Amino acid sequence: TNKAISSVLSSLTFGTDYIQVSRYNATTQKFEHYVNDSTFNEFTTLEEGRVYEIFVTNPAGASFTLQVSSLSVNPSLKTSYNLIGSPSTRSISKQEALSNLIQGTDYDSLKVWDGASFVETTTLDPGKSYFIRMLRAATWIPSKTPKTTRFTYDGDGGRGLDAAIAELDQ
Repeated sequence: TNKAISSVLSSLTFGTDYIQVSRYNATTQKFEHYVNDSTFNEFTTLEEGRVYEIFVTNPAGASFTLQVSSLSVNPSLKTSYNLIGSPSTRSISKQEALSNLIQGTDYDSLKVWDGASFVETTTLDPGKSYFIRMLRAATWIPSKTPKTTRFTYDGDGGRGLDAAIAELDQ
């Protein structure tokens, strides 16, 4: 399967439905971006096991479907901040989502963007991404990934909600 962003998001129109795809690089502690311009794109394909934020600009929202197989990647989380997605198609507790990690030993916080700032969260929802601050490097063993994610424009001035694309069909 083609994992090029233009192919995966072919049902959406760049500039109308969305304006940017971003991912967090835990090594550099910086975001990397796809902006549909070869001069400025820092990546052009979606990688299995990575989390991406899609900045939706269409007030009506935007949706697309990904065909995925069972999650075969167990992300290696680096010390400091890492961007992760929800491993479930339903809201789940932090304890359930991070069941193989120990708070206070492996990580100390899990935060979500609430439209104004990053706040501590106790639940993970499908279609959202989260910053986990790792106290030491560890492997996260998540459960299955969402198959469909609905994107809805944040009418309060936010650029849009984000999505977790944990794995693409091989």
